[in-house]
Amino acid sequence: MKIAYFDCPTGISGDMTVAALLDAGACREELEYILRQLPLAGWQMQISRVDKQGLAAMKVDFICPEENDHRHLGDIRKLILAAGLPLPVEEFAVNAFEDLARAEAAVHGCPVDDIHFHEVGAMDAILDITAAAAALHLLAIEQVYASPLPLGSGFVNCAHGCLPAPAPAVLRLLEDMPVRPDPPGVSGELVTPTGAAILGRALGKNKGCQPGHFTLKNCGFGAGKRDLPVPNLLRVLIGEEGQEEAQVELLQTWIDDASPELLADFSPKALEAGALDVALSPLLMKKGRLGAELTVLVPAGESGRFAQLIFAATTASGLRIIPARRLTLSRCSRKVVTAYGPVSVKINGQGADATIAPEYESCRQAAKAADVPLKAVYQAAIAAYLSRR
Repeated sequence: MKIAYFDCPTGISGDMTVAALLDAGACREELEYILRQLPLAGWQMQISRVDKQGLAAMKVDFICPEENDHRHLGDIRKLILAAGLPLPVEEFAVNAFEDLARAEAAVHGCPVDDIHFHEVGAMDAILDITAAAAALHLLAIEQVYASPLPLGSGFVNCAHGCLPAPAPAVLRLLEDMPVRPDPPGVSGELVTPTGAAILGRALGKNKGCQPGHFTLKNCGFGAGKRDLPVPNLLRVLIGEEGQEEAQVELLQTWIDDASPELLADFSPKALEAGALDVALSPLLMKKGRLGAELTVLVPAGESGRFAQLIFAATTASGLRIIPARRLTLSRCSRKVVTAYGPVSVKINGQGADATIAPEYESCRQAAKAADVPLKAVYQAAIAAYLSRR
């Protein structure tokens, strides 16, 4: 699995993120091609190499025309959705702005749709967030981790006046992320709203998690605008993690005196209780009786709890408990738009070897609503995913 580790000794901003990912190998031409799909005119992307206290780094600036109007979340959502961006880029950018809107709404105590985006609704902020999403997509990053973030101190000037750093909305965006004191002699705004939104969205459920052993393949250095007593750099480390391995336990039993309905009822209950998988296999048992083998895969240490569940819900009188190792491919879910409506698609693995599997229930509902064969929705979902990848 391809990962990116964000090392943030002096914080993070949108432009630092884009610069570090470009320095780590994201293709500038492809990234700019994606950005040009946005219905925004008159901007230029300037990329340069700079020196930060003896360390070379990449710097990115979006030069944009002056704007007077402030955008709402709905304006930005329409703008991004109208661009026809690759699906992962579109989803990332829209979700990042929704995260920003929720943070601002919580701070100001108003509905999300009433939020006026000031600095983060400007053209350069839209380009920063979309460019970061595009760079992660171009690098085929599957999982992101990050070091603890310095909070910053002092005050920051914004549309709402002079506010203590980090700004209140940034604090909301940093919830569930590890933070730490500022580097010695460093103060001011170290984590910007766009930087926090990008990193929070990239981390997803990995907030607070650190990577295991991985093979370092490349790295990139993104320069911040300010000169600090220490090098103002964001480092992104690109690496490869192996297949995810976990210790599990198999619970198995043979049952020849239970109705099929009883066993079928057990499977969803076990999955709801946290089982990793449940399987039933037909058996021909002693005296020619038809039976079934029930196998339940559970996390290590959970066999006792699931044994009680099996005894309570079935006619089993004994179990075999087998410790095992489990290897899994990376898995994610995407929503694609088809002629029959939105459909969820599962992606197992990565690259050319990835398996694309439309979600059965999602396809079944779409097929029923459109009065078409299930197969037609399956084919449309796969075609829609491939066309946006």
